[in-house]
Amino acid sequence: MVIPRAITAAVSILVVVLAGSCTDEPPEPRPTTASSPPPGSPLPTQGVVARDTFDRPDGPIGTADVGGGWTEIHDSWSVRDHQARAAKASSSSYGYATLVTGVSDGYVVEADVTLSPTFERAAPGLLANYADNENYLFTKVEVTQAHPDGFIAVGDQLQGVVRSTLCQKSHLGLKNGETYHLSLRRSGEDVQGTVETADGTELGTCTITLDAEQLSAYGEATAFGLRIKIVGDEDDGRSRWDDFTVTAR
Repeated sequence: MVIPRAITAAVSILVVVLAGSCTDEPPEPRPTTASSPPPGSPLPTQGVVARDTFDRPDGPIGTADVGGGWTEIHDSWSVRDHQARAAKASSSSYGYATLVTGVSDGYVVEADVTLSPTFERAAPGLLANYADNENYLFTKVEVTQAHPDGFIAVGDQLQGVVRSTLCQKSHLGLKNGETYHLSLRRSGEDVQGTVETADGTELGTCTITLDAEQLSAYGEATAFGLRIKIVGDEDDGRSRWDDFTVTAR
């Protein structure tokens, strides 16, 4: 009996297909759909990471324009006449209001600060790398009895010890009741505080270099904010902050 050539070819193809289906390779997995939503977006690490113009009705300090809600530490903080102010809460502690950002290095934190109009009673500051009440970096300007023509300083609190003037530049001609632009910049170990007039004229700059102990204690902390101490030889609670911004570079 002669089997037609077409039938022979078909049988050969069937044998090949059946043989191929018996290999040991596992089948490719089917695409699956995630059973849980994706994680929340991380905090930004470039550009403006925190900002508050305080352009809202008088009341608690509340929530910033960028950066979430303010955390008040020791003093109570409020918005009055579209500026931030602190109220006395503890004569033995510094008061802070902080915002958490996504950065710890390569930043500029800045604000317009209006010195208390009370004669020789102004000392507003800006806070950076706030790890806790005992470890952080700051800059401040001051017009007090000891410094009647004003100064700028960069300091820190390290393991609970306040070091207010790691660097200081005095005789700046600062005046009670006037508004100045205060900023603190950090790039790696290098930190610079600067005070300018409202129109951008630089009045003083102060720089420090962070050491290993400082970097370990607060170098990676990501909270920034406002700082003050309301006590007889410093501020009387009438200094104000406006247009607070943290920019990552």
